[in-house]
Amino acid sequence: MKTINDAQAVIYKQNGKEISILLLFRYNPDKKIDEYRLVKGGLKKDESLEDAVKRETGEEVGLKKIEIISKVHEYKYLAGEVEHNVHVFLIKALEDEINIDSSEEGKFEIKGSRWESIEKSLELLNFKDEKQSIMNSIMKINFLKSKKESKPKIKRLAS
Repeated sequence: MKTINDAQAVIYKQNGKEISILLLFRYNPDKKIDEYRLVKGGLKKDESLEDAVKRETGEEVGLKKIEIISKVHEYKYLAGEVEHNVHVFLIKALEDEINIDSSEEGKFEIKGSRWESIEKSLELLNFKDEKQSIMNSIMKINFLKSKKESKPKIKRLAS
């Protein structure tokens, strides 16, 4: 059995306290259905996971200004005779403009994308591991927020 590594992205943007997750809307010819998915793709030869997730984000949705926050999940699945090891990264979008490109997607056509609330994203996604990736991402965002807010303020002593 062949094993390949994939890099997946939970891409988010924040407007005040509101967090939105970027979902792709694509056609799955194997199931003959449209479905919502996260950005994901395979690694190229000698490519790191981080470089792959940056490349996939750029190729699929055109985002170049991003910040990789951390790896948030890892899971496996079988597709035919191929085992996929998926490494999921939390990515903060530093720009808003999305440019969909399906040219690298083979038989999977990306029809569009949309920013959705956490709750709506969890409702629209079909795959348990993609939902878990979003839950892990929200925990990471909240942890980083609480860490930032709890930094002690240092007072200067008068000399």
